[in-house]
Amino acid sequence: MKKEDTGTNQGSELGDINQWLEQQQSEGLLNCAPFNNFFQDQFFVLLYLYDGGMPKKQQLIKEQLKVISNESSTEHQRSEAALALAHEVVSRADNRAALIQEDLERAIQWFDLAINFGSVLAAADLAQLHLASDQLMLHVLSEQMVLPTLVNLKTGEREVKKTANWQAYHAWYRGIRATLRHLDHNFDDWDMQTYDAAFTCILGFLTLVPGRRWNQLTPAIENRKSALSWVEPLWRDLVRLSPSFDLDSDADRNYRQEQLQASLLAMKAEGIPSGLQASQQAKLVPSGSPLQVRVIAAEIPCSSDRTENDYLKQFEPLRELIELIRMPDELQIQGIESALESEFPWAHEVIRQVIGELYARHRHGVLVLGMSPIGLVGLPGSDKTRFCHRLSELLGTPNTVINMAGMGDAKLLKGFTRGWAGSRPSRILEFMQQSRVANPLFILDEVDKAGRASLNGGDPQEPLLDLLEPGNSKRYQDLYLLAECDVSHCLYIATANSLSPIREPVRSRLRLIHFPSPGPEHTDTIICGMLADIERSWRLPLGTLELSTQERARLQGVAPRQMHHAVIDMLGSNDNRLAFTRQ
Repeated sequence: MKKEDTGTNQGSELGDINQWLEQQQSEGLLNCAPFNNFFQDQFFVLLYLYDGGMPKKQQLIKEQLKVISNESSTEHQRSEAALALAHEVVSRADNRAALIQEDLERAIQWFDLAINFGSVLAAADLAQLHLASDQLMLHVLSEQMVLPTLVNLKTGEREVKKTANWQAYHAWYRGIRATLRHLDHNFDDWDMQTYDAAFTCILGFLTLVPGRRWNQLTPAIENRKSALSWVEPLWRDLVRLSPSFDLDSDADRNYRQEQLQASLLAMKAEGIPSGLQASQQAKLVPSGSPLQVRVIAAEIPCSSDRTENDYLKQFEPLRELIELIRMPDELQIQGIESALESEFPWAHEVIRQVIGELYARHRHGVLVLGMSPIGLVGLPGSDKTRFCHRLSELLGTPNTVINMAGMGDAKLLKGFTRGWAGSRPSRILEFMQQSRVANPLFILDEVDKAGRASLNGGDPQEPLLDLLEPGNSKRYQDLYLLAECDVSHCLYIATANSLSPIREPVRSRLRLIHFPSPGPEHTDTIICGMLADIERSWRLPLGTLELSTQERARLQGVAPRQMHHAVIDMLGSNDNRLAFTRQ
């Protein structure tokens, strides 16, 4: 049999594909691929839908598109596929800096998707892509330099400046967070390339300063110094668990330790970015590190029960210095304000008062994130609780909801006395122990619906008198831990439909703000915010979920609480496959 000419055969296959494409376009059928038609990439949609023969390279791309679209694929498989597709888009130009705008945006979205599925390699590559827009590249390993350096892509020379654009900085931070997700499994199945990517993300994050041009609609990126409490131990775990593919493993590990020490010294040399004198800083910041505090100073008394003693040991970290989230700078506060105004336009006065206090604290030199206790009072379904969640996310501090509706005693807030079944500390101390943050946000939901005082459990509103009073909260007594606890840095927002059931002493401790209900003209804004919440919950790239004009019209006038259920139903409907991107 005569051997076919490979080049001729490949050309014939591509011709068949192009002919099929023209036919599909004329019939308007190329609009049914997931992830918003692969981020509006017509070439990928073509390969995904075409069933005829095609060259090997295109066949490989098609297989990767099938993997990323298949929900039964593992996260590891989908992250590898998304990363490969990102590289495919990047390869369309001679170099990263030469990508046309459409392909640059698509590549970023593919890298984002890979990071969402846990790819550390994607984070390191995404940072390099953002640096390339400034004609820069991060060079990490060098015999002459322990710390990473920025190299000019045009000249090949080392850049003296130590400033990276904020997008690259954020990509490195996301890479570190992705690394954390793999720590529970001791970085199983990682190769040396992935370890190097993790080291690169940490080094870039620690040693380079983010540029001052912040995206006004995204949450503020966590400060490097406040992240050290967990980044430094993570680095040491990476060094300890990384396999060595070199003959001299000790030399490699020693070099990694030198890199960490050099990074810490470089950060120390920068100092605290504040115009305050050292004496002023000492007055405003707790003793010890400017970003850390001890919640429990004395020893936690032991129990006669061994099992209970084992449980009490979990709270020993609260006797050590734990993290305090830093106050955002003025530019970051402006971004938080813009984001809230775009998502909650009917709550302008609420935003003005909340943001006003942040401005006041920042402008007077406060370094630690803090806020007066707030009481949001409004009708059911006005999105009070969602507002609290978004404020917490934008401030970069963890939050939890304490539902006070029907609460019949004070045990959840004061702790359960030892010796009884179900004994446990207060939810305040539990969450601080879980989050390892000393100033989280507690959402006291529906405080007006708290039950009446029981005979043995006390009035559920009574503990609020101490929690919301700065002086008393510094020496808060937890009935289970039997120790004085400093919970004075915690943030509190109470929500209520009515003021009358709330005791006057509690009301006097809250900064009461009326939270208005949204009008019909705000329906589109609520839908956009709701879709963004679902995307974050489902770990989808922002902007991949959409509802049609007809579906949005059906939601006009629906209360936000009921609207959420309706949106889920619409996304799962067989008639809405375009919006339901993870099919």
